[in-house]
Amino acid sequence: MYQGFSLELSTSNLSTWNSADVSQTLKQKTRDGILQYSKQGTVDAKKLEDDWFGIIQADVFISHSHADEKLALTLANGLKEKLGLTCFVDSFVWGFADELLREIDDEFCYNADKKTYSYAQRNKSTSHVHLMLCAALNKMIDRCESVIFLNTPRSLITSAFMGNDANLTASPWIYTELVATKLMRRTVPHRAGVLKKAMESVEARNLPTFVYEAPLSHMTALSAHDLKKWAACGEKGGVALDNLYDRFGLNVDFSK
Repeated sequence: MYQGFSLELSTSNLSTWNSADVSQTLKQKTRDGILQYSKQGTVDAKKLEDDWFGIIQADVFISHSHADEKLALTLANGLKEKLGLTCFVDSFVWGFADELLREIDDEFCYNADKKTYSYAQRNKSTSHVHLMLCAALNKMIDRCESVIFLNTPRSLITSAFMGNDANLTASPWIYTELVATKLMRRTVPHRAGVLKKAMESVEARNLPTFVYEAPLSHMTALSAHDLKKWAACGEKGGVALDNLYDRFGLNVDFSK
């Protein structure tokens, strides 16, 4: 990863952009059932992770709230059409995690006699799947040159809940991705012209909402106006990203 951007955006800002679902290619991939990875009580976790959450070649990683999925897909499609940039939308794989978890739980955690799931077994299965998903997302962030976080009222909560006016998020996945972008190694892109300048008890209580402080200070603020000007720059691919960095003075001369 080279640079992260916090993009304040709404559906109206992209009203003229094509909202075609760019995720269909990935979603149509056939995924094997859990038993295909299991042998003598052991699951090949690496093959399972690669097949279900396999990383793709992408230029931009888009982090967003589940409620903003259509907005994220519209942005991804527009960046592909206008700037020739391939985007990875994180919700591409969120759904796969739920599907995989259901398969594992139905096969290994369900007690047909009691018609319920084992709480202890489900804790273990959820840990395995979520750690694989987290690893896959971190690998994608590391491989993508830029990260765009959709900073919307659905993804962040501005509140004095934690004793200050910190940005908060109720999404553990957004929290994980933002922290990853803060800790991830900064990789300089190499192009011609180096960059310069289900609970067992029906009486179970509902979980409270967990909120996490969302670190944004390391990300460059990007407005809808900035996005439209960038989309009209006429450049494609990596050169288009160079153009974006130039607009914010982010091109550093690493030759010195």
